[in-house]
Amino acid sequence: MIDYTRHPDLGPEFTWGPRTAFCKGPTALMLHGEVLVSMIDKVDGGWFAILHWADGIDKPLLTRHCSSFEAGRMGAEL
Repeated sequence: MIDYTRHPDLGPEFTWGPRTAFCKGPTALMLHGEVLVSMIDKVDGGWFAILHWADGIDKPLLTRHCSSFEAGRMGAEL
């Protein structure tokens, strides 16, 4: 397991918070309340990250598999 520490170059306007009202924990990287990256848990216990770069159902879904939750958070911040 990787120990998570916030990336030093990440400004204070970037915050981790719940992706939705039903999430228990900081699973979304946000900028001024807008979700940039979401961490989603898989059924098998793994994680993947979704980049929220455009709205609309016709936009491609950009995902990346993560080796752990902490590694996914570090990758999202980079």
